[in-house]
Amino acid sequence: MDVLNWSSGYLHTSDAFEMVLTAGLCAWVQQSDRCSDRWEAESLFHAKRAPPISLRNYVSRVVKYSSCSPACFSVAFAYILRLARSYKCMVPSSQNVHRIVLATVMLAVKMNEDIHYDNAYFARIGGLPLGELNRLETDLLLRLQFDVCVDIGEMIEAETVLIGKARALAAPTEQDFLYCKPSARRVPRKMEEKVRPRSLDAEPSQSVLEHAEKFQVVVS
Repeated sequence: MDVLNWSSGYLHTSDAFEMVLTAGLCAWVQQSDRCSDRWEAESLFHAKRAPPISLRNYVSRVVKYSSCSPACFSVAFAYILRLARSYKCMVPSSQNVHRIVLATVMLAVKMNEDIHYDNAYFARIGGLPLGELNRLETDLLLRLQFDVCVDIGEMIEAETVLIGKARALAAPTEQDFLYCKPSARRVPRKMEEKVRPRSLDAEPSQSVLEHAEKFQVVVS
């Protein structure tokens, strides 16, 4: 059975994977942020400060606009597990998780889909300059030692770990919503298509904050 046709039975739709991926990463980020020594390790993926857009909204945007099969998200999380196990600086935290999600999903899509968008497209949906995303992709490939193949066994392991981490948010606390705060209301499709993501490092301007409820895709 090939990777793209495989399904665990639990995460067989993009919506299901979006929910579990968000919860699992939120739990991991909270655990990482509590570690005092994580500040000693930085990489190209680290922002100066946590981006203003919530992880929930960011993952939702990447899942929606990447237009790929659900299996690609299993592959992306398998990459994340490899990185976290090999490099302390690549353990997801509030400062690097957005870039890690974007780069790993983009790489998984390019490696597993016959038809996919280019880097410029992913840079637009992810709110990064194209040059920076290109550098992140190169750094990611070097850290993975260009081993981008993920077999069924590794996908099963990745989904098992992800579901286990997601269960940590079964009883959410106030702190959970710092990373996973849901949108107050869904943005109409026509309006949503016109919204461009802000730079991940940009401070939200006053005018944007005044319209935060209207543009939930941009500001959490």
